[in-house]
Amino acid sequence: MQETSTRMWHVGSCLFAAYAAASLVPVALLGADEALLVELRQRQQTPHGRARLRERTKVEHSLARIGYWQGRRARYLGPRKNLFDLRHAAVVHNLHVIARQPPGSQKAT
Repeated sequence: MQETSTRMWHVGSCLFAAYAAASLVPVALLGADEALLVELRQRQQTPHGRARLRERTKVEHSLARIGYWQGRRARYLGPRKNLFDLRHAAVVHNLHVIARQPPGSQKAT
């Protein structure tokens, strides 16, 4: 294996690959979602931002469970049937959440 003195950390597109190959200085390219990550880090610094992120975590956990049951690929052809499948998985998730609640804590509607 040939060893060179040029190092390159590659994230994103290959726009600067030629420059990095000719340079002896390591090049770090920022990812497309770097602005989002900076914004989320700034939100973590305030109490209000941490409260909002905790709400987001609850929603993302529920969506992750639905995604776990459904899988990564569409099961049916066409958006109508796949939307029905998504709603079916959401109902099953809601029933699991209700079943885990202790008796007497359910609200009457």
